[in-house]
Parts: sequence; C-alpha cells; structure tokens
Amino acid sequence: MIYSISEGNNRFHLLKKELPNISEQVLGRQLKELETHKIIIKKDIPDTIPSGIEYILTNKGEDLIPILKSLCEWGKEYENGKEIMICNIS
Repeated sequence: MIYSISEGNNRFHLLKKELPNISEQVLGRQLKELETHKIIIKKDIPDTIPSGIEYILTNKGEDLIPILKSLCEWGKEYENGKEIMICNIS
C-alpha cells in the first residue's frame, strides 16, 4: 500500500482498485494505522464534491520506498529459482 501511494494511487478508491481483495473496513484501518505511525498524512482536496482526501507519504514513509523495492527484487530473484545456499552465521 505504501508503494502504491508513492506511485500515485493516493486516494481511497484508487487504493481499493489496486487491492481488490481487501475490504473497505480493512483498508480504512490500515490507512489509519499508517497515519498513526506517521508514515502517511491525510490531506483534504479543496473544491471537490463530495470532499476528497488524498494520502501523502511523509519523509518517514518515503524512506521506506527503497527498502520495499529491495524486498520486491529479493522476492523476484528467489521466485525465479535463484539457488539457495546455506551460510554459517556466527
């Protein structure tokens, strides 16, 4: 969801479209949690009827984007059959 917001899916209906299997209640709860943790902020969109709200990443949220991209690339590598080796960690 954080990555989706960074890509411009920053309104409730756009996020719902991006995540079709999520209920509106769960989506609302997750957005509220991200807001509570100061990863996103809500901003009123002036002159919209009904009144519109967009979600904007804070600097804390923006700092997560490179981490999320790295995790995505990591997942793609292993999904495509990258060999798994055992490492000794002391």
